[in-house]
Amino acid sequence: MTFCNRAEAGRRLTEQLRAWRSDPPIVVALAPRGVPLAVGVAAALHTPLDAVLVHELSVPGCPPGTLGAVGEDGVTEINTYLAGRLGVGLARVDQEARRAAELILHAQRSLRELVPEESVAGRTVILVDDGVATGAAASVAVTVLRKRGVSRLVLAVPVGARSVLGRLRTTVDALVCVREMPWPRPVGEWYEDYPDVTDEEARELLVRAARYHASDPFPSFAATAHSMSCGALV
Repeated sequence: MTFCNRAEAGRRLTEQLRAWRSDPPIVVALAPRGVPLAVGVAAALHTPLDAVLVHELSVPGCPPGTLGAVGEDGVTEINTYLAGRLGVGLARVDQEARRAAELILHAQRSLRELVPEESVAGRTVILVDDGVATGAAASVAVTVLRKRGVSRLVLAVPVGARSVLGRLRTTVDALVCVREMPWPRPVGEWYEDYPDVTDEEARELLVRAARYHASDPFPSFAATAHSMSCGALV
């Protein structure tokens, strides 16, 4: 285990991101899983907060993300070679990819009815997730943000597999990681307490963050974000 929970991981990550406040950036959560951390990071850095939605492909017998991921704007990354090696038919992978795309479209519509999308064109973006195991979700999110015209892209995670981080480092302008691990593991194995974050919970966190920011744009929100960043709705 590396971190007690997402709240601790978020605090450690924020410490390494304070130098970026002078830019100033937009914090974008890799949703749904990265939203709890991103809420706290954005509050501490006094920056706008938004999200890009990505679902890792989940097929029985394969850890999430092993076969790829699907994100907004139709961005998809599928590891067909590995699917073949693992005996997963392409029809099964395609079925899961279509299901993930439908979930993302529904979650995107639900979120944007309540939280307008921040324009990232020409801006510095800090993309926040709670860990990198396969890199599929992060890779898809990076592609989505590049297509939207970001000027500078920083990938920020508390923990990740060294080999995967090395590959992702070539796709972003900067990478911030608190602890690089020598072996790939499911992200949850690097936390003692790691509750799942659903699309609905992520949306609620983002809506509450937007409301706090509108009514009291920090500093009191920064304190409230600590309770929100654990992944539970309180």
